[in-house]
Amino acid sequence: MASPNSHHIIIEPTGETLLILDTPGAKFAVWTAFEDVGDGSHDTNAEDIDDEFFHQDGLEEEITPNWTKWEEHDMSEEEENIRRRADSPLPSVSMIWEEHSTHSTAYDSVKLVAPPALVYQISSTHLITASPRFKEELASQNEGCKDENGLFHLKASRWDPDAFTILLNVLHTRYRRVPKELSLEMVAKIAVMIDYYRCGEAFELISEIWIRHLRAHHSIPKTYNRDLMLWVLVSWVFKLPKEFSRCTARALRQCTQPSIQYLELCIPPVILQAIQTRRSSAIAQVLETCNYWIDEFSDTYTCKVGEHMSFECSSMLLGALMKQMKGLGFLSPRAIAPFDGFSLESMAEGVKGMRSPVWETYNEVNELYPISHSCSLETTVVRDLGRVVARVKGLVLGDFLDEGEGLED
Repeated sequence: MASPNSHHIIIEPTGETLLILDTPGAKFAVWTAFEDVGDGSHDTNAEDIDDEFFHQDGLEEEITPNWTKWEEHDMSEEEENIRRRADSPLPSVSMIWEEHSTHSTAYDSVKLVAPPALVYQISSTHLITASPRFKEELASQNEGCKDENGLFHLKASRWDPDAFTILLNVLHTRYRRVPKELSLEMVAKIAVMIDYYRCGEAFELISEIWIRHLRAHHSIPKTYNRDLMLWVLVSWVFKLPKEFSRCTARALRQCTQPSIQYLELCIPPVILQAIQTRRSSAIAQVLETCNYWIDEFSDTYTCKVGEHMSFECSSMLLGALMKQMKGLGFLSPRAIAPFDGFSLESMAEGVKGMRSPVWETYNEVNELYPISHSCSLETTVVRDLGRVVARVKGLVLGDFLDEGEGLED
């Protein structure tokens, strides 16, 4: 029997199974904030990483396809409540605090009580058809497992109750009960369950509606933060190649830590490792480019204005480069892998902002009026660095899919 301290939700009135959700609303995707990690998921002042060095992403703006039209209907009170709660970034069901005030003490006693379990009446046939994991869990059920009311029992735990209700309604094809507009937070919670229960096919149509809304109202953040990693998850689970490439590009360019914060989400380790490896490799190439020009200015550099000025020219450029590299933290001590505290984007911006020595020379034609010397860091180090960073791309979704898995256009 279900506990009396529980809420009963009917998904299928004729269902022969009770699915009990214990400890609903556990913390989801907890982000550890670092001092240099900004929020700014929608910061219009943040420089778009597709500009300047990063303009060669090869990723164009999304064109909204002709989406499946769902039947219009009045919003039910239940759906309205789900939508309202879905906008909150916190778990929908929180721990319940009971406060007991007495006149004999100066303080109230506070007791932490676990949230009540939720009991769903469902159809096992629908779950078996849609989800291999539910099929495995229900395979052990037989007539002897029924309770006194003739119902089978299943258990789940820690899922967000609103997201879980949406999942079950979709698996039972109760689409009129399913909100058509969800927050990124809610779509991510559902994506985790889709991955866990392996029921992606059942969500192919409705997910198009959700993704369309996200593209319009919850765009991919310009900074590496929690929402960006939620987008990585969503683009992976729902097989969105352009969003996946863009998200992973921004993560590897802006992450300052050796390890990507995956928030205990179902992002495959091979993807996380690929982001980390590509980040480290790109930062190493930035430093190699700077070190190449240190060697070049120290040894073999020939001044483009006049070979007889090579010593003076290279000495000034060498000093300017090393001085500013030290100021950026690239030298003394030398930055080494895994480059903790460095991001590819901040390093590229730092090098791009390097100042070149300003000095004047005379040419053979006009010996009376000096002209500005044309050799600079912009035409050497910065130019080469731009080429390096422009080659840094996001991951390709198809590289991580098993053969036969489809991609959304």
